[in-house]
Amino acid sequence: MSVMPARTLLPLLGLIVALPVVFNLNRASADDRPAAQRELRQQQEEQKAVQAETDRTVRRLNTMLRVLVYHQLDADAERRVLEDVSKTLSGLSREEMAEIISRLQKAAEASEDGKAQQELNVVQIKHREVLDKLRALLARYDAVKNLDEAAERLEKASKDQFDLHAKTLEPVKKPEPRDRIRNFQRDPLQDRADQQLDIQRDVANVFKQLDNLRSQLPPEHQERLRRAEAAIYEQRVLDQMKDAAELIRRKETSEAARKQLKSAGDLQELARTLRAQRDRLTALREAKEQLDRTIARQEALLEEVAAKQDPRLKDKEQKQPSEERERAAQALAREQAQNELATRDARNILQPHEKPLADELADAEKAMQQARQALQRQNNEEALKPQERALDAMEDVRRDLNKLLAAAEKQQRDPLAALEKARDTVDKLLEEQKETRQRTLAAEAGKAKESLPRLANRQQDLAQRTDALREQPMPSRAESQEALHKAAEAMKQAADALENRRAPQAVAKQDQAVKALEQAREELNKQMAAIEQRREEMARLEDAARKLDELAREERNLAQDAGELAKKTGQDQAKPGQPKPEIDPASKDSAKELAKKQESLRERTGEIGKDLERASPEAGKQVAEAGQHMENARSELQKPQLPEGAREANQAADKLAEAHKAVAKALEEKQAQEIADQAATQPKEVQLANAARQVAKALEQAQQAAQQAQQAAKQAQQNQNRENQQSLAQLQKQLADQARQAQLGEASRPAERAAQNLEKGDLNQAMQNQKNALSQLEDARDNPQQGNPMQAAKLAEAQKELMEATASAARSQESNEGAQAALGQAQAQAPEAVKPQLGQAGQNLNQAGEQLQQGQPGQAAQAQQQAVQQLQQALDTLNQALAQAGQPQVQPGQQPMATASAQQPMGQQPGQDPMVQQPGQQPGQQPGQQPGQQQANKGQQERPDAKGEGDRQPDGKLSNADSQLKDLKGDGMFLHLPPRQRELIRQALNDKLPPEYASLIQQYYMNIARGKPAAVPEKK
Repeated sequence: MSVMPARTLLPLLGLIVALPVVFNLNRASADDRPAAQRELRQQQEEQKAVQAETDRTVRRLNTMLRVLVYHQLDADAERRVLEDVSKTLSGLSREEMAEIISRLQKAAEASEDGKAQQELNVVQIKHREVLDKLRALLARYDAVKNLDEAAERLEKASKDQFDLHAKTLEPVKKPEPRDRIRNFQRDPLQDRADQQLDIQRDVANVFKQLDNLRSQLPPEHQERLRRAEAAIYEQRVLDQMKDAAELIRRKETSEAARKQLKSAGDLQELARTLRAQRDRLTALREAKEQLDRTIARQEALLEEVAAKQDPRLKDKEQKQPSEERERAAQALAREQAQNELATRDARNILQPHEKPLADELADAEKAMQQARQALQRQNNEEALKPQERALDAMEDVRRDLNKLLAAAEKQQRDPLAALEKARDTVDKLLEEQKETRQRTLAAEAGKAKESLPRLANRQQDLAQRTDALREQPMPSRAESQEALHKAAEAMKQAADALENRRAPQAVAKQDQAVKALEQAREELNKQMAAIEQRREEMARLEDAARKLDELAREERNLAQDAGELAKKTGQDQAKPGQPKPEIDPASKDSAKELAKKQESLRERTGEIGKDLERASPEAGKQVAEAGQHMENARSELQKPQLPEGAREANQAADKLAEAHKAVAKALEEKQAQEIADQAATQPKEVQLANAARQVAKALEQAQQAAQQAQQAAKQAQQNQNRENQQSLAQLQKQLADQARQAQLGEASRPAERAAQNLEKGDLNQAMQNQKNALSQLEDARDNPQQGNPMQAAKLAEAQKELMEATASAARSQESNEGAQAALGQAQAQAPEAVKPQLGQAGQNLNQAGEQLQQGQPGQAAQAQQQAVQQLQQALDTLNQALAQAGQPQVQPGQQPMATASAQQPMGQQPGQDPMVQQPGQQPGQQPGQQPGQQQANKGQQERPDAKGEGDRQPDGKLSNADSQLKDLKGDGMFLHLPPRQRELIRQALNDKLPPEYASLIQQYYMNIARGKPAAVPEKK
């Protein structure tokens, strides 16, 4: 029965659509009076059809009412609504519509235009009365049921209000005096005023319905409604729209449009007030997206307005008709008004979270308002400056917003923040569950069982939200998950009991839900306390590691000083058991100073030992032993027995180093726990195994890059007895100068070009010119008639070494870029705990890339070695986390094991690299195949598998091995790219792509940015 009213009232919606077109008199020609009469008669027939449809609707409604009575549903709300609809439509059919038809008949028969116009004016008034009654019926039938529906209505009203604002500013075209038919036409301004009142009534209706709904709303929703009602009163929204209608009637369109634009923004703000307030991160993201769109539109508008300052365009516009110029100006003003409204919306989003930024956007709004007013006056030049100010203000806000957004996103990835959010949600669920329980008790006490089914919907909503909380990613333990599960089940059972009007059973289940929610909150608090304690211990361990490293270094220096003093005094020459020679007073004073320094180091070591007793017992034990050796060293130095003191100090330094290792291990374990929690909080973003594989790949590539850079540096400096290393470009330039001085012109020119290539960082082209220079030098060496063969031979040897050094540098650059690509993938999938190390490694690889482009392989090798150390530390931490999760660890050069056996080529043994051939095997031949036999999977295409989770493994030639960069020939370093290209790469890496694609996308953008082909096929 519930769907029948909706189907029956569809003709009513048809009425509302049909009636507004009843009086469109534009079909007849301008000078044809009979045509006008035919027009009126045709609309009279249309009105009769509407009346007949209304009668049919009334008959169907009466039938439905009899069915409702038969089923004893006469108290139902639907029946009451349908009775009102039937009565009202019946009255319309008999009275108002009949009068409209009669008036149309009189207008068609009138012989004078004035008489016809009077009849049409009455028709229009009656027409508005019918529309108002139908709108009231529709509003009652289609009443809002919650705040979200009300917010949607207000958003639609805001859009309609903005469109009407633009329409109000459009010039009204006056009819020609001789156009008699158009004299019957409705005044456009009156139409706009009526439309304005329609919007005003719709908004008032929404709040009237919300007032009736108030008692059924939860307390939090009631508070939102209260704030919205206060805002609509303070901002005089309804009065403002009513004033706009009156101003339109008085033809004061500019002031009316101003009020309409403000009303559109007010309605937008009211809609946001009715909706649930977004969390800070969601609000920042929404504001950022809104600003991005608005800035783009404002830039386009500014460019369009600035272009109109061209004198040629100005002259062309001046020759246009005034109406056309007015229309163009209003179009620009409309665009500016739209940007103004969008900026206000962004300000409203930010207001509850970042008031200073919201206030800055208010300045942009004011500037846009000035620009809009100038555009309406057709003063484009005056609009430019405020447009620029608005754009600058929005850019400043967006820049600050990006920083806040980055910090907020990092906070969201924090496991502790996820648990805090879950606990807050539990608190809210608990509060609402207790309130629902109280309402159930009140309904039972008041014998109001008929109200229990309404509470069932609310109880079911609580159950759904509790289930949703269980599904949210967070580092939850089994205890909290079980408690939430119990709460959700009890809520569902309570909802069933409420639906069946069994209040006692519902209250019992609600009590169980409250108890389970309280247990879940307690478990979440325990987890939060554990994470906070772990982070405190991590901070102490990090501090202890730093102090231990510093102490070990100072202790080692003290041991070295004691040893040098022993050599100076000759005590180091004394044999065991023999007395040591007396030392001079100055040396005794030095020994005492060392003993005093040793005592200070021992005290500092003791303080660290206390901090490590709980955090790392093994490190604490090593620190205690180091303290004992320090005490022994102090005693020996005091005697003074310098060799013994130096030995004890060295042993203390060794123990401190052991303690540092133990602290690092303990810290690694806790970081692994932190990583596990981060992976649970971000299951889609944090992929431990993939991140570890990419870090291992980056580590392998960085090691190769460092080795090749070291080889390049060694080759470049052979036979170059210089303390200060020179760049490859400098060495190549010197060789070109020497060739020119030796009158080896054919060799000096390509050698000079090679030097220029090296200065630009184009290693491949440099090698080609080096090869040409070497060929010329070898020809000169073998042909004594061409010049000095001995000098040519010497230069040829030097050119060969430089060419080999350049080749090694190019290989280092390729490996360096491979490491950067793998590192980029790792950073997109790695947890926060290792991102600092990965970031430092990335900086060192970037630095190495710059140094290789500058022809400084020695310095590049040092930066690459530092990157290797940082990548190794990150990989160790990830492997520790994988071990705790029960997953296999990853090492450089290791193939993925998860799907290796599943995708082995035919005849290949498990663990065998598909690219490695067996003895006697032809290229592309599988083990066991005869030469020339085709592979079974030759030309195999990817198989379209069932829908997966986005982590599919490709079939066919795209094996599951780590992605390779050998078929990509792009060079250049990330930091040398333009900012826009760097941002594109970052966006590509942030996208959740299969691992084998991300590096290709990065290389693609790098190639395009440097003007190279996107990908160069391998030479065959």
